[in-house]
Amino acid sequence: MRRILPASGPVKQWLAGPRLPVAVVLIALVLTLPSLWTGLQVDDLLQRLVLQRHPLAAVHHGSPMAMFDFADGDPQRAREAMDTGFLPWWTWEKVRLRFCRPAAVLTHWLDYRLWPDNLVVMHLHSLAWFGALVFVAALVYRRFMGIGWASGLAALLYAVEDAHSIPAGWLANRNGLLAALFGLLVVLTHDKWRSAEGGGRSAEEEGGGGIVWLMVGLALLLLAVLSNEGGMAACAYLFAYAAFLDKGPWRARVMSLVPYAALIVAWRVGYNALGFGTWGSELYVDPAQSPLRFLQVLCLRAPVLLFAQWAVPLSDLFTFLPPMVQYVYWAVAVAFCLTLLAVVWPVLRKDPAARFWGLGMVLSLAPVCATFPMDRLLLFAGVGAMGLLACFIRDMAAPGGAAHGGRTRARSRTARFLYVFFIIMHLGIAPVLLPARIHQWGAMCRKYTACLENAPLGEDVTERTVVIPNAPNVFLTSYLPAARALAGKSVPMRLRSLAANTFFPVPIRMTRQDERTLVVKPRGGFPWYLVRDRYHPLPVGHEVALAGTTVEVLAVADEGWPLEVAYRFDVPLEDPSLLWLKLDLEGVAYVPWRPPAVGESVLLNERWF
Repeated sequence: MRRILPASGPVKQWLAGPRLPVAVVLIALVLTLPSLWTGLQVDDLLQRLVLQRHPLAAVHHGSPMAMFDFADGDPQRAREAMDTGFLPWWTWEKVRLRFCRPAAVLTHWLDYRLWPDNLVVMHLHSLAWFGALVFVAALVYRRFMGIGWASGLAALLYAVEDAHSIPAGWLANRNGLLAALFGLLVVLTHDKWRSAEGGGRSAEEEGGGGIVWLMVGLALLLLAVLSNEGGMAACAYLFAYAAFLDKGPWRARVMSLVPYAALIVAWRVGYNALGFGTWGSELYVDPAQSPLRFLQVLCLRAPVLLFAQWAVPLSDLFTFLPPMVQYVYWAVAVAFCLTLLAVVWPVLRKDPAARFWGLGMVLSLAPVCATFPMDRLLLFAGVGAMGLLACFIRDMAAPGGAAHGGRTRARSRTARFLYVFFIIMHLGIAPVLLPARIHQWGAMCRKYTACLENAPLGEDVTERTVVIPNAPNVFLTSYLPAARALAGKSVPMRLRSLAANTFFPVPIRMTRQDERTLVVKPRGGFPWYLVRDRYHPLPVGHEVALAGTTVEVLAVADEGWPLEVAYRFDVPLEDPSLLWLKLDLEGVAYVPWRPPAVGESVLLNERWF
């Protein structure tokens, strides 16, 4: 069993060597090099328009500091965005999706001041932040696990984690890297402060200056939350530190957290006062606005994210699975988490550092559970997970270690199985998946962007409405004007997407009711994941009046969202002012399309039955 981990003398020496932090950074950067050629992806298109101050972006976003604003809660602005087609027709007019991330915005602003047309250098900039994050993670592991092969293994595991593919390869997700980097630096400075105060290592070792370390830590925590709201996950590790690593009396431990808590409260008060936050979205649940709803989604999403972190299945797909499949997936995730807890319990029981990693990992999931599960949200949780995994592997590899003692035969076999499984997944498969997932993400986004740029619209499209009957999601419709504007091509006057917003294409039944009306029924209806929630339903008979089009809800699905709707245009469907384009799902390209004759029905995306 001990030979499964290739931890012979030279490997152990390398993992414990002084150059290990630099080595793991180089490994991480080599594995993420494909990101240099991923170009602009999804939100990058809109953000480029914002940072270039393109007139098209002013309607939706305003100043560059608002590059993470998608809907500000203003009904008038929402109506304008719905009229142009940027937001779907089922958008709740008061939905708010505004994120305050000025520290991250500043890094993008520098990109567009120093190398505005060099996307490779922009990605190099992101990789520099990623490399810094991996380096600081290595320092954190050595700080709390000591200089040895186990801390080196934890750093290596974090460096090659495939869940980091999107943060490393997507410019718009640079904010996550910044938040995690500053957050880990907060943990280091907190340990310096507490050590100088006598709560950690001796003051002689740290050289005093405790109050300075506290002030630096508070500044770093502010930078973390001003990079990404998830930066408050650093507080999870501060709490875990106070619980298991701080050597001071309990009163001093609790009081050591007060300055950070006060800063978070002050930040959140200002955040709300300036109108930032989320409201009215099924996917984004603000814990300050909807605490009970947040507790529900926390219990649902946290096990899914832990399952993804340890067992490598993609959490990104969870939200878009059918409800029954979601329940099964969640039950499997919960069972896995309970099994994992039973297996690592002997390590947790004997090792304060392992308890620190485990508690920090779990608590750090709370902020990111405010949105739907995605692997890219695991930057903070991954720190604790890889630290705990390294402790588990260390004890399993030790002859007669605590990980073997006091187990039943079933628990011992389960521990041995997971020991092998984790080594294979995180040291064998993850380093392969990391560059592969970056390449796949980039290739998919390039294909989608090319589809938008090359849509057969013509120069007269500036006076026409483009109608798309079957595009599966808003990325292939809402971003069409942005992609074409950046390519220097004509932009349609407005867009009308008739299909639902789903991750996968679904069959769509379209029936021509009269010369101006199409009745549309996608399989599963029109999920309102992003821009509406269950508390603002659209009942049967409800009408949404848009420029040139009225949408009427004809039936409602069991989940509460529209199941069947009628699109009534102000002109006949054959009118030249309407340009009909169908998405060819095989070639991912838009092609001309003619609506059915009056009284006829067509089934689009039928191969997806």
